[in-house]
Amino acid sequence: MKTSLLSRLSLSCLLLALPVSMAFAQTSVYSEAPIIAKTGYWTLQTDTQARDHTVVRFYNDQHELLYEEQLKGVCLDPSKSLAAHRRISRMLGTTLQQVQRLHNNSVVSTNMVALNRHTQRLYAMQ
Repeated sequence: MKTSLLSRLSLSCLLLALPVSMAFAQTSVYSEAPIIAKTGYWTLQTDTQARDHTVVRFYNDQHELLYEEQLKGVCLDPSKSLAAHRRISRMLGTTLQQVQRLHNNSVVSTNMVALNRHTQRLYAMQ
């Protein structure tokens, strides 16, 4: 009886310690750091009543409009969740860098934000 109790206690301690040691062995490899442009900024304008489009504007440090695009059928609200905010910030930061490099051309597009499957899932119009 005594050995049975002792073996049960040691087995339960082992089973409790195993997941803890496995948790310390895992490393986090997933990171979503937003791309922040060194110069310039972007703004979002969304009509929260209609929820049928979002206007994205990109500016330089002198507050001059570099580029503007209306995303039809997409209602971006980065304040909905932290993950959505990081994802949208990263995509728009990348687009801002592209706008700054090519602001003389009209080739720049933010359609990558509108066509992103995560954005479509988060902000699907109801």
